[in-house]
Amino acid sequence: MIVLLRLGGVSLLALVFSALFVPTTYHEIKIGFLLAALTSIGILGLSSKLIWSSETLMACFMLAIFGLLNSVHGLLNSAPGAVRVLSVMVVWPILYAVLSTMLNRPDAIKILVSTLAVTFVAIQSYSFLYLGYMAGVVPDVLYFELDQGQGVGFYDGTVEYSLYSISSLLFLMPFWLHYLFNLVHEKRAKISHWVLLLTGLVICVLTGRRAVQLVVLISPFLVLLSVVMVGGGIQKGYRVVGSLFNVYSMALVSISVVILLFVFFSMGIHFDAIAENFKHGFEFTSDISASERGNQFVSLMNAWLDGNLLFGAGNGSHTDYLRSDDMPWAYELTYVYLLFSTGIVGVLFYFGWFGWGLLRIRNALLYRPDMGFYITPIITGVFGLAVGAASNPYFAKFDYLWIVLLPHLLAGAIKYQGNSVVKYV
Repeated sequence: MIVLLRLGGVSLLALVFSALFVPTTYHEIKIGFLLAALTSIGILGLSSKLIWSSETLMACFMLAIFGLLNSVHGLLNSAPGAVRVLSVMVVWPILYAVLSTMLNRPDAIKILVSTLAVTFVAIQSYSFLYLGYMAGVVPDVLYFELDQGQGVGFYDGTVEYSLYSISSLLFLMPFWLHYLFNLVHEKRAKISHWVLLLTGLVICVLTGRRAVQLVVLISPFLVLLSVVMVGGGIQKGYRVVGSLFNVYSMALVSISVVILLFVFFSMGIHFDAIAENFKHGFEFTSDISASERGNQFVSLMNAWLDGNLLFGAGNGSHTDYLRSDDMPWAYELTYVYLLFSTGIVGVLFYFGWFGWGLLRIRNALLYRPDMGFYITPIITGVFGLAVGAASNPYFAKFDYLWIVLLPHLLAGAIKYQGNSVVKYV
């Protein structure tokens, strides 16, 4: 039984790592990890060796049932993607509910945090490896190519590169910033923790992804928000954020700023060019990507106003404006499409369902406040991805959908965590 527990746990952690490190690719490997985890859980479940949270199961099945009803609604309205989206809306929430039992093991949440930290390091390492290779600094013998949609452009005053894993920084950067704040608050922060944040900031600037840069800019506010909402109230939030303002931390911040400026100056990167590129993302008439999203917004809102305001058009529906011929129901504006496809009732349900998860976290931490050290950074990461999802369909992907379910998955697991001395990554 111990072997099966370890197999299930390791497989699930490998699935989390691969989902964030190589999202949207290497599906066969991920399926292998998933089958290994499900097989272990199935055998252990028959032997009554596992624990499920009834409230977590109920939350996941409510999500699946609501998704099924909306797909039926879409099917009745002849929506072309009504059946195709069943995996996202129904199957995956049920899978996450089954897998959630592995979080109900002692120290599972601490191990999850360690896995997220390792993934953060891996994404940064491969990003610098790729950039170094493209710049001619890294020799061929040291570079290995992953299927990550690589691309890089060197422009006047800026560098823009792309990897699929960059999207994971929407979750991992706010997570790591909050975790570092907690370490500083507990006077446990090390130079290595600061270095990891610094290199992450470099990557976020170099990638040129406006959503990532926006999330990084507002991350301190997301830290405060998560502490206020689930981690102990506004006074605790001010203490956590305020702990950064001590002599040691401010010295490290100042040194980090100087290093950042030196790195960018030596690379020929200018902040005015970066700021100009960021500003273009909100110019809906001149910027191509912004114009595309602007067209989607107008089309989706008009279709919703002309259609079923309460229940929407149903899952898998589309408007006259098509972003993709293969998947006409795939729009980048997640929340606007949610309103169009599920109506006011759907928006209230999904946001209420997510709020219920946060409330469950808050109540669970009242009995286990020691777990807030690990839980609140994860929730901050969830908020970061939620902000990024406003203009990107991340919740339609297996690799990221589990993140928005984390409040419910973690809430049911908190009481099962060990009471051992806190360990730090």
